[in-house]
Amino acid sequence: MLFAVCFFALVATVPLSGGEIGRLVRHRFMHPLLLVAALGIQTALLTGILGLQGDGAAAHIASCTLCFGFLVANRTLPGLWVVAFGGAVNLIAIAANRGVMPSTHSANAAAGKLAQTSEFVDSAVVAHPKLLFLGDVFAVPQPLFFADVFSAGDVLIVIGVGMLLHQICRRGMRSSEGTVANAQPVSSATADSNTSEWTSTSAAVV
Repeated sequence: MLFAVCFFALVATVPLSGGEIGRLVRHRFMHPLLLVAALGIQTALLTGILGLQGDGAAAHIASCTLCFGFLVANRTLPGLWVVAFGGAVNLIAIAANRGVMPSTHSANAAAGKLAQTSEFVDSAVVAHPKLLFLGDVFAVPQPLFFADVFSAGDVLIVIGVGMLLHQICRRGMRSSEGTVANAQPVSSATADSNTSEWTSTSAAVV
């Protein structure tokens, strides 16, 4: 929920800064299926569709790896290196704790997430956590409807997504394939006119 709120808040700032959000939809990303697969796995884990009963560590790491692959494929885009760095920080903490992002008791209490469940959770208070400082040690407290815990890596991801949105939604942003988005084609008439003008100028100089 927290990531969704942050994303829609960032989208809302695009038109306020003179950008056009439609350019994000038209932008050609490299290997978008990697991101689709990662989000699909995350959704399945969090909704319990896979029925893993708390044993979804391998699937969680796999989804993070797919997402990281998408970021690497689109690494030339501005802001994605910040997202990739934040994602790498999170992945290190998750891998070090066997597929679960470690969090603190105080952060979970503030966000109202201390209830026990048999379903898989991507973030939890674990016994003897490793690299806890990289985990979900911050919280948006209740009674806010988007109360949740988050990490330093999450903050970097949100910052990077904001940078990416505002860069892509400006005119002339290059796609991951190197083509300029929304570039205006030069008509043959304009090209012929420019050629004739250049020829006439050269003759006058001679």
